[in-house]
Amino acid sequence: MRLGRWMRPCARLWPAPPLLAAIRGHQYLAVIIATPCVSYSVAHASDLAPEQWWRTREHFSGAPHLSDVAKAWLQKHDRLAATSAAFAFAALGVGAQVIIENPAPRFDPSLPCYWPARADVQTLWHSPAIKALRAHAGPYLRMVVLPHCSFGHGPSGKLFQKYTGFLCSA
Repeated sequence: MRLGRWMRPCARLWPAPPLLAAIRGHQYLAVIIATPCVSYSVAHASDLAPEQWWRTREHFSGAPHLSDVAKAWLQKHDRLAATSAAFAFAALGVGAQVIIENPAPRFDPSLPCYWPARADVQTLWHSPAIKALRAHAGPYLRMVVLPHCSFGHGPSGKLFQKYTGFLCSA
């Protein structure tokens, strides 16, 4: 596995073309992607009514009540999701292993992190780019969910359990 200059955050998206070329050039055996999760986390919806959520099924890239600045910020995160999916597509295309890490999906009743009250919160796993990746890869990618932090009281005093989802090549 090659390390070094590519371990910079991809938030500005500038390393995407050379990194994609390196992945396609078989320079990596595995690609681990940790897409910034702040806009996809159920945490932002924890104290809000569903009509106040940032993302909805009908408006994935920004609910109508958000300002243009807020929608632009969400769209930047959508581009990060698309870049993450592009890295994963490239890696799968050359037989490299892939892991994408983000907050666990809360909408799947078969997973231990299922949370009916937050099942409609739109996460990275709902993004069009990641949905397309999963559709393309089929059973070659699977979701693994692990408790990331111990169950207990957080700084807010609320009881919580943070789960992390890993979309992994099999």
